[in-house]
Amino acid sequence: MEDCESILKFMAEDLQPKKVRLIDLNPYIVCRLCGGYLIDATTITECLHPFCHSCLLKHLDFSNRCPTCNVIIHETNPLYNIRPDRTLQDIIYKLLPALEEDEKKREKTFYEERGIEYPLRPPTPPPPPPKPIRKPLAQKSTNQEPSYEDSQVSLLLEFSGTNPGVASQIKPLKKKYVRVSNQATVGHVQKFLLKKLELDSDTFQVDVLCNDEVIDRGLTLQTVEEILAQKVDGLIVLHYRVGKYSPVSGDHTRDF
Repeated sequence: MEDCESILKFMAEDLQPKKVRLIDLNPYIVCRLCGGYLIDATTITECLHPFCHSCLLKHLDFSNRCPTCNVIIHETNPLYNIRPDRTLQDIIYKLLPALEEDEKKREKTFYEERGIEYPLRPPTPPPPPPKPIRKPLAQKSTNQEPSYEDSQVSLLLEFSGTNPGVASQIKPLKKKYVRVSNQATVGHVQKFLLKKLELDSDTFQVDVLCNDEVIDRGLTLQTVEEILAQKVDGLIVLHYRVGKYSPVSGDHTRDF
C-alpha cells in the first residue's frame, strides 16, 4: 500500500508544470551580433540562425557569411536568403512583454524627433480557414504513376575546366546524369558537386554554367529550364568549373 502511494505521489509531482528560467532560453532569443534580445527577428534560410533585422543588415554591408556558422548566405545578394521570423518574435514578446512596450516607445520617439508621421501597424490578420480534405483521384490504370506537385528534371553535368593548381585534385564524376526536383536550386547542385568531388567548401568554389554564363545559385531548376537551358534528348545540360579560394584583404576571391 505504501508503494502504491509513493508511486501516485511521484506521478502527481511529475505532472506538475515545471518552470523554465529565462537565462536558460537566452541562447535562443539573444542576438549574437548586439548581445540584446532579438528585435524584428530575422532568420538566415541557409542555416536558420536568427538575428535582429537591423544588426543583420549592418553585417551584410561587409560580409555575405553567417556571423554564427560562417556559411555563405548568398554569393551576390544575401538579402535573397533572409526571412522575418514572426513566430520567434511573438514568443520573445510573450516571454518579455515589457520589451515590446519599450520597443514601441523607442520607435515612436524616433519618428517624433525627426518630424515623421508614426506608421500605424495593421492588426494581425486571422489565420486562414482550414482547407477541405480532398480525396485522391482514383487511378485509371494500375501502371499509371501518381502525380506530384513538383516535377522532376534530368540534368547532364559536364566538366568545364579548372585552374592548373586544382586540376590534379579533381576526381571526375562517375555518373554525370542526375534526376532531381525542379524546385531544387542551383545552390543545391553546387553542394552536390562539392560532395561528389570530395572538395572542401571552405577551400573550393564550384560555378554552374549554362550557355557559358554563370547561373545565380538562388535560381530554381524550373526557372533555369524555362528561361536559360538548352535541352539535349530531354536533358538540361549544365557545365561546372572548379576554382580555389585565395585570401585577398580578409575576403575570398576565386582563383581561376
